Amino acid sequence: MTLPGLFTRHEGISYCILGATILQKGEIEMVDDEEPVEGTEDVMNDLWLKQNYLELIQDYPNLWIAVLNQKVVASGIGKRQVESEARTVAGGKAVSLYFIEPSDIMP
Repeated sequence: MTLPGLFTRHEGISYCILGATILQKGEIEMVDDEEPVEGTEDVMNDLWLKQNYLELIQDYPNLWIAVLNQKVVASGIGKRQVESEARTVAGGKAVSLYFIEPSDIMP
């Protein structure tokens, strides 16, 4: 069942309002006062980011990165620039965006 107005996609990023859960692309289910549930790809990208964070802070300090299928597909200083590059590479697929902060443990 598709409920218009509760699920939106903007600049290659999927958003879901509070109180709805994404079932499939373009479909949502209303839930009582629960947080929105991240899509499977977002969760996989989050886990990949955590597992590779030490390497990422060495390679991309103070930069935005776009991750698609657990791979960095774009990086840069400006979030909008990275989003734009990632949309081109992703071909309409949703990407995850992260800002990589520098660390004191960097060599």
